[in-house]
Amino acid sequence: MTDWREKQAAARTRIHEGQASHRPLSDRSEEIGLAGEELFSQWSGLPIDRELRPQGSNSINFSYRGRTFNVYTARHPKNLLVEEGKAKADYYVLCGWDAAVGAAYFVGWQFHQRLTRDAPFDRGGKGVISYVVPAGKLLSMGMLAHIMSIRPDEPWPEYDAYAQSGDHGYTDGG
Repeated sequence: MTDWREKQAAARTRIHEGQASHRPLSDRSEEIGLAGEELFSQWSGLPIDRELRPQGSNSINFSYRGRTFNVYTARHPKNLLVEEGKAKADYYVLCGWDAAVGAAYFVGWQFHQRLTRDAPFDRGGKGVISYVVPAGKLLSMGMLAHIMSIRPDEPWPEYDAYAQSGDHGYTDGG
């Protein structure tokens, strides 16, 4: 872990302690989450938001050209899990955590529309209801790079057709 990541994670943990919405899933979850944000920042060239917010990030980690991104990092990234009521970003990126090297890696990503319209729900061990997208059904980072290169006001027919089609392969619930 980098010194900055360790210090920032400790500060984020302190600022959220005692809040009802603060449910760390595991030891070092803030540090691991920051590793995914660092990876996305390096990949995209977008800066990490270093501001500490008592109410959190409002489920948005990055903004670019009017589009918003939320980055999730998991030790075992079998599914992209987005808590119901917190699906606020335009795009969701899932990263995995490689503990042996102390770094995150990309698994894939998904559109907000596809997540909220097509993904099944799951009730986790802590009773949290989440949208679930299996890692194997996530889209490639190359596709996201292409989307990020398009101006927001520029039409993208391939996306429109894809987003509007009803068959996205969500049949097994995870």
